[in-house]
Amino acid sequence: MLGYAPDVRGNKIFVYVKGGRRVTLELPRALRHDVGFAFGPGSGFRNWRRVVSFVACQRGELSDPRFDGWPVTSWVGFLLASSPRCVPLLVWVDDERSPRRAVIRFGVRDCG
Repeated sequence: MLGYAPDVRGNKIFVYVKGGRRVTLELPRALRHDVGFAFGPGSGFRNWRRVVSFVACQRGELSDPRFDGWPVTSWVGFLLASSPRCVPLLVWVDDERSPRRAVIRFGVRDCG
């Protein structure tokens, strides 16, 4: 579970991508006014995004320390929401035809 901080209406998230990979995170359109990602300078509620993409360093390029034995590139940003909730997420990895599905328990114990 990712904790929800009401004073900032969200929480910090960390994204790790294995070297040489590309990952896109997508929130459902139905949540576009209530939930969003914020990465980079000046991000916040006014310019949060529903879709974010990350391209890791190629193998052999400088990258962050290893995570579980794999070289990774990492990013820090925010998941923002108008209230605690279950957040459905589509995860696109490289050129996969279909997304992987995930749910973030964002300040709630159970997503039923």
